[in-house]
Amino acid sequence: MTEDEARLAVALGIPAYGCDPALNDLGTKVGSRRIFAEEGVPHPAGLEVDGRADLPGALAELRRRRPSLHGAVLKLDQGVSGLGNAIVDVRSAHENVEQAISLEDPDTTLARYLDELDAQGGIVEERIEGDDLRSPSVQLRLSPAGQVEILSTHDQVLGGPHGQTFFGSHFPADPGYAQLIAAEALKVGRRLARAGAIGRASVDFVATREDGRWVPYALEINLRSGGTTHSMMALTALTDGDYDPLSGEYRTRLGDIKHYAATDHLDSSAYETLTPDDLLDIVTERSLGWDAATESGVVLHMVSALAVAGRIGLTAIADDLDCARALYYEVKSALDHAAALDPAPGPARI
Repeated sequence: MTEDEARLAVALGIPAYGCDPALNDLGTKVGSRRIFAEEGVPHPAGLEVDGRADLPGALAELRRRRPSLHGAVLKLDQGVSGLGNAIVDVRSAHENVEQAISLEDPDTTLARYLDELDAQGGIVEERIEGDDLRSPSVQLRLSPAGQVEILSTHDQVLGGPHGQTFFGSHFPADPGYAQLIAAEALKVGRRLARAGAIGRASVDFVATREDGRWVPYALEINLRSGGTTHSMMALTALTDGDYDPLSGEYRTRLGDIKHYAATDHLDSSAYETLTPDDLLDIVTERSLGWDAATESGVVLHMVSALAVAGRIGLTAIADDLDCARALYYEVKSALDHAAALDPAPGPARI
């Protein structure tokens, strides 16, 4: 919520389903770490930084706390979608901090980034690493009456130069840690509700295996709809089902368990030669669209961005994750073929 939206709601005399702008600090990187500490939610070791001048001292303290640390993550206080993040090589930072910083956003410069750090502050924290590393999240709904509801868990699909940028998600999160992150997110949700927050929120985590068990670390709070909101709303609207936070499963009104793979980033410059009508024809011809009888198929969004930016979004819904991902790749293959694009080799994005 912005101040303008709050003033408009007051002027019209209607309630706004969102947090009072006075609470927005609770959803910043600094505010998130403070809530995690207050509520006993596990989170990476780190410190607040007021600007670039604080960075050398903060990194030195982080090295003292974690002597074996190789990498740290520097985050702008109000960064979104991971684009406000940067990776810091802790081993070389004591020689030249600025040369040790690698930005996640390819469209900015180090000078602009450090100016933003001076303007809004941020945090620097240890980079959690491991052979089996996941990036799950929990979606919450906070009612005006103070009730907290777990809406979903997701495994986020991250990309970008350093794996910090949100590209999509798988639903639901791995059952190995879905209940663990839901329990920690519930602590956060109750803290937000006590402060008067309402509407949608989410908590991002990183989960890694330690001594054979999953251990989650909370990374940040989002006091808004996020990248996993619209895909879950699409599933709910189409199937009229419910998510069970105890089992970590979503069941339709017919009793079927559903999974999906979703993205906002199915893109290529070659797709700019296609129109929205081309896309709809492709999906129809290959029978990839939504099938109400099986409650499976592909749901498109951002269709108008195809010819402008060569990008679309989609949610591929099926009875298991493998089938959902297969639907995604059928759409990608069809677009590649229509755009005369050779499918690029390499690891799967979604």
